[in-house]
Amino acid sequence: MRGFRRKVHRKARKGPDRPAVRRAEALFLAGVFAVFLLAGASVLQLSGQAFLAAACEGAAGVQGEGLVQALLPEETKLLWADEPAENAFLDLSPQIYEEVIHPVTVPDDDTTGEDNAEQEPPVVEPPADGRLPISPIVIKATLNDSYPNYGGVYVKNSTSYELDMEQLYKKTLSLKKKKKDAVQVLIVHTHTTECYAEEGATTYDPSFNDRTTDLEKNVAAVGRALADELNALGIKTVQDLSINDYPEYNGAYTRSNEVIKEYMEEYPDIRVVIDLHRDSMVNSDGVKYQPVVTSPDGVQMAQLMFVVGTPQNGKTHKNWRENLAFAIRWQSELMEACPGIMRPISLRKDRFNQHHTTGSVIMEVGTTGNSLSEAKASAKLAADVLAKILA
Repeated sequence: MRGFRRKVHRKARKGPDRPAVRRAEALFLAGVFAVFLLAGASVLQLSGQAFLAAACEGAAGVQGEGLVQALLPEETKLLWADEPAENAFLDLSPQIYEEVIHPVTVPDDDTTGEDNAEQEPPVVEPPADGRLPISPIVIKATLNDSYPNYGGVYVKNSTSYELDMEQLYKKTLSLKKKKKDAVQVLIVHTHTTECYAEEGATTYDPSFNDRTTDLEKNVAAVGRALADELNALGIKTVQDLSINDYPEYNGAYTRSNEVIKEYMEEYPDIRVVIDLHRDSMVNSDGVKYQPVVTSPDGVQMAQLMFVVGTPQNGKTHKNWRENLAFAIRWQSELMEACPGIMRPISLRKDRFNQHHTTGSVIMEVGTTGNSLSEAKASAKLAADVLAKILA
């Protein structure tokens, strides 16, 4: 079962010493607190591990022939429900995230400044049957963002580490040497039960918790598509099908770490470890976002995001920069194969079991708004590109 505990952060405010002023201030703060309670009651409570991200102060753009930005309504907030964390606590701290880009046709990709405000996001009307909308989007950072970037690859850096993006981009990969007939890739699933929307769905039932133990419908099916494609291309790959997040969600990363250790002992020449997840993006009105792009061949694909861990939260992790360089290389070549397929890389404070190799990443394949077929299509493309890197 997925559990979470709400974290509340408060700052003490010290006022003047005059009693009358202090009483007035107390009444004011009480009123503010009451408003907070009322507002909090209206926020969508997500099942499972979540954190709140402000929907980008500069926040949306559009996709078509090129990209321009548009402002989301000020009250719009995104609840980023299933981004990986090494605990199951709910963090409601506001954060800036990459822009939500709504699909409309625009003439070019260099529109900036006041022109951005002329584009308005589509209005999504809630269905009358109690189901809630699924809204297609594309997520992309732009040069207006503060994210470290080089060569078109952006990193959302949630750590205090400084990044030399040019050096990382050009770095020679430190992967283990390839050995003939050896297993090169391991695919695991820390949150195995994560699943997807129904094929072609434009709405969803809010009572469904986006989890299933059916390995034909959850992320294990996407991992199988990734593994099958890699094996077909001559990259020996193994996939673990352990359900690490059920019946207990807490401890999933501990369990998947043991899985990785066992495979590394059995196949010591593994060069790459992929922990394949599915993300979730739901706003405060219950609208699910479906990050999707169309490939050059006309195939609908779920957007991908790499998550790279660091030792900042205290766990030993000497090779995190090697992992980041690997993610940057893979991302760069994926973007060349299918422009728009990648969200910015997420660099995080936790280690996420990525200390076992110099080619370890979390790969988020789509969200709860994407279909299984969109996720599988992206996984196959990711395999095609990875096979070239590992050849």
